[in-house]
Amino acid sequence: MLRMIVGFAAAILAAAVSSATLEEHVTSKCGKYGEPEFVFSVGPASVVTGDASWLITSLEAMVASGERFKPGEILLIGPVPLKVEAASNGRLRLLEPDMKAMPFNYVDSVGATLNMVRRQKDAVQSLDANASPDFAPLHLPLLVSSDALQARVILMRRDSSLQMGTNWVLMDAESKLSADELTFRPMSVYEAMLQRPEIHDFLALPDGYSVAVSGQRDFVILKGDQTATPVKGSYLFGLQATP
Repeated sequence: MLRMIVGFAAAILAAAVSSATLEEHVTSKCGKYGEPEFVFSVGPASVVTGDASWLITSLEAMVASGERFKPGEILLIGPVPLKVEAASNGRLRLLEPDMKAMPFNYVDSVGATLNMVRRQKDAVQSLDANASPDFAPLHLPLLVSSDALQARVILMRRDSSLQMGTNWVLMDAESKLSADELTFRPMSVYEAMLQRPEIHDFLALPDGYSVAVSGQRDFVILKGDQTATPVKGSYLFGLQATP
């Protein structure tokens, strides 16, 4: 069963951390509904203050509203499919993909997930403070042209008229061929992001946005045919302003 939480977004996508450096967090209000408490781990330096508390509050609210969870289920937090696993004392533990290789290899942490959610939401709100992220789940497909992932500059375009997967299309921004002349194939968001991590920040932008990106700090964003400039002081503004 696939369940979804969407919420606060992220600072920096964290690498996996060793179990010796992990901090454990546990819910405390699920038991009063006759349900197991959740436990999850994050690296102490990998998560913005408050994000772990947000996840606790969100999980408790879902249980309070009648949601029920069991081992073996997949819980979608933002774009990331987490695995629910039986833990000690009858609790449920959340595991995340290691963000290193295909296929998913689940590890005992959710730090990278919380950071990814925050970072993508911050990117969306760098352009519109009132906008909500439209997360592209890592396991769903986008369309990739044959040369997109080797391109110096990738053109990302989100088009709801595609009506498939995440509606993202990736192509070589410098290709002399038109989109109609290119050959596309589906690929999971996760695989594309592993090969070209600079696309990561922009994957929750809504329909109608395009991004030409060649590095985390080197990008141009369009909304329709107009340049979209990040708000001064925002996350994306800070990326472009940093040498």
